Amino acid sequence: MKNKKALTGIVAGVFLILVSIASATIIGVSVKNSALSLSPALSCADLRISSPIKITSGCFDSKSKMMEIKLSRDITDISKIESFGFSSKSKEWACSDLCGYGCKVPFPGEEKTYFIPSNENPVELIFKINSCELEKISLTEC
Repeated sequence: MKNKKALTGIVAGVFLILVSIASATIIGVSVKNSALSLSPALSCADLRISSPIKITSGCFDSKSKMMEIKLSRDITDISKIESFGFSSKSKEWACSDLCGYGCKVPFPGEEKTYFIPSNENPVELIFKINSCELEKISLTEC
């Protein structure tokens, strides 16, 4: 009889610890998500200073008529980036989390390659985040 009482106390203690951990996790995630949703949108000046996403390389494949652009997002970046895009002298391309497969904003610490169709060979490309012009790159031949 004494062994059953001791076992019941241990099971109750373990259960209480698991419930406490689960509750703390749920509260932590909720607080983090609500804090991020309340943060103001970044201005162009903030984006230019912090450079949360950078172009690591860019080229144009004249055979496939595709631009290959590699972006890298800073691992410490927690800013809310809704969209990014590229523009040349005659055309614009945009990506956001609302777009289909393959055209999503990279996560913090992620490096992603984007393949963008283009009938022309854009010599220079302007990189934008949330409609703010940040960087110009010259495309080489892939």
